[in-house]
Amino acid sequence: GFIKTQGTETITCVLKDGRVMWSGPIPKCEAPCGGHFSSPNGVILSPGWPGYYKDSQNCEWVIEAEPGHSIKITFERFQTEVNYDVLEIHDGPTLLSPLLGSFNGTQVPQFLFSSANYVYLLF
Repeated sequence: GFIKTQGTETITCVLKDGRVMWSGPIPKCEAPCGGHFSSPNGVILSPGWPGYYKDSQNCEWVIEAEPGHSIKITFERFQTEVNYDVLEIHDGPTLLSPLLGSFNGTQVPQFLFSSANYVYLLF
């Protein structure tokens, strides 16, 4: 999902001074920094997408599958600033869970599997 970062909840077209315009500021939506996912599939986007992610963020996501299932993570696109911005993926629900991998730059595996029904991501 996305979060609204500016604008009003609803806007309509209005006629003002002979011109058609929006009734309020145009909303802006972007991908959130972190979250909890429990749907059978989904997409995690870079914080702030479609814009660039901000400096010095700590974003945490927990992905939860049904008990007895594992989680497959695939990468469609990945690019961070090398040696500065890192994505850690842990095999469990917390930062203390075993590390599956730590990734930066453009080097990521095609996919990863969890051993149980939780994965924790830190960016």
